[in-house]
Order: sequence, then C-alpha cells, then structure tokens
Amino acid sequence: MHELPIEARPRDLPQHLEVSLESLVDMDSQILAKDIILPEGVTLDVDANEPIVVVSAQKEEEEEETEAPDLDSIEVEGEKKEEGGESEGEEKE
Repeated sequence: MHELPIEARPRDLPQHLEVSLESLVDMDSQILAKDIILPEGVTLDVDANEPIVVVSAQKEEEEEETEAPDLDSIEVEGEKKEEGGESEGEEKE
C-alpha cells in the first residue's frame, strides 16, 4: 500500500502520521490499519485488518546475460572505415 486513505474535516487533516516499528521484529511481521494511532477527528477509510506494512525477505533478481556489442562494427558519424585498416585522412604509401 503506497497511499493511506483517510477521512477528516479540512481543519483536522494531519500533516503526518507516526507509526511505531517496534512490532516489526521478524519476517512476516506486519502493521495493520487498526495499529495506526490517528489524531482526533481522523478516521481510516480502509478495513481495520488491512496490512499497511509487511516485512518480507528480499527476492533475488535473475540477471539477464547480454552480449557486449562488437565495437569494431560500429561506424562513427563523419568517419568511414576503409579496407586495410586505414582511416580517413591517412595516406597510403
């Protein structure tokens, strides 16, 4: 959950919410909507048992193998590759 829907009168809108993380002691720990202490006049617009924060193990991402481009096959604009490995501006003897 990235947003927390609340209901309040404009004068009661909180600037921020504070949440204690002390209950997050191991994997699968969670903070539910009902665990959030709200100022007077403010209510949550979600189910009280809705998980707000869940601790989980980091998933490993599979790295995609990519081939490095063949730099010799890339032409630079303004330069032409010539047979024999000579570049533009060099004279042949």
